[in-house]
Amino acid sequence: MPSQPAYPIPGYDSVPDRALFSALPQRQSYYETHYPLYCADWTAIEGKGFESIALSSFREDTSNKLQVVHGVKTDDDIEFFRVAEVSVNYPITKLQWDPSMAAAATPAPIDRLAAAAECLRIYEIDPLQNNALVERLTLTNAKHNNLNALPPLTAFDWNKVDPGLIITSSIDTTCTVWDIRNGGVAKTQLIAHDSEVFDVQFTMDSTNVFASVGNDGSVRVFDLRSLEHSTIIYEPVPGSEAAPLVRLATSHANNYHMATVVAESLAILVLDMRYPGVPVATLEGHSAPVNDIKWHPTKNWLLSGGDDCQALVWDCTNIDRDRAAYTQQGYYPSASPGVGTPGSPSGMPSAPAIPGMVEDTPILAYYEAMEVNNVCWDRDGSWFGAVSGKGFQAVKL
Repeated sequence: MPSQPAYPIPGYDSVPDRALFSALPQRQSYYETHYPLYCADWTAIEGKGFESIALSSFREDTSNKLQVVHGVKTDDDIEFFRVAEVSVNYPITKLQWDPSMAAAATPAPIDRLAAAAECLRIYEIDPLQNNALVERLTLTNAKHNNLNALPPLTAFDWNKVDPGLIITSSIDTTCTVWDIRNGGVAKTQLIAHDSEVFDVQFTMDSTNVFASVGNDGSVRVFDLRSLEHSTIIYEPVPGSEAAPLVRLATSHANNYHMATVVAESLAILVLDMRYPGVPVATLEGHSAPVNDIKWHPTKNWLLSGGDDCQALVWDCTNIDRDRAAYTQQGYYPSASPGVGTPGSPSGMPSAPAIPGMVEDTPILAYYEAMEVNNVCWDRDGSWFGAVSGKGFQAVKL
């Protein structure tokens, strides 16, 4: 009998309710550092023969690290090794590789990485300097050189259609669109919420439409071609206390779907931009607060990680079909709260608030020994990564 149980159990159909469960992991496909980790992102360049993972630490002092790790895949394992490391003062709030690196047709010739903290920094791996991480751009609206005085950036998103565009969110209530082709100049800055903005994402296949969430508990959708208006697709019920929304993820397989997380919540809300006001689904599988969510690169699957030491994969493919079934069964309540509020454009259709589904069975559950702080997918979605404690664990689906 093996000393440790294997994972994951192969075959979706062999497990009741389509659920897959794994035990505490053997340390294959695992990379460990000397410090607590927080952020991660994963990509690969066509033809290079290795995976690229970016990792960053979380320490409440000025001795944080940013690392680049390469991984070589075999059939069921990945061997990781560090290739670059740089010191940073503040904990990084988000990492993202240049999306053009993963393009199969014309991949970017340079390994490029963005990191958000007190400002947004663009790094490149320089093969002429022994694969050193070299800072190429520092993006800030500051009119002085004291970066320590800047309001921290909470998140950003690197546009997949036009990799020359990056949008950032900040605790100063703003979102800023940057043009990194022209030296990192700010193209547009807008006040997105009444208080801190905690996350921001472009919608699928768009260079103009993006969504944001913040401390006011709302999800707002903006169009860069018409910034005088925004659409509130979710907000607290009038009269209730606003709970901050801390995470946002827009689907890569459905133009209308996005997911968000309420601070300290055990559930994930799935929203549809066509039906503002109420979630079309609520995912309830975590037994402690959810820390991070990421959509699969090609499927309408959502990956989540939480304080319950779990990473869960949710299949949201049939949400539209199930919602149509609800409609046919005669669910036609009154209009959703918050729809048609002052300042909302008339272009977004309003729909009746149909009760959203509650899904409590993920298609895969992975267990760690400590809290899962961050999750990510590899380029094609055949593996995912989970950050827990001082380690990064890759899990094959």
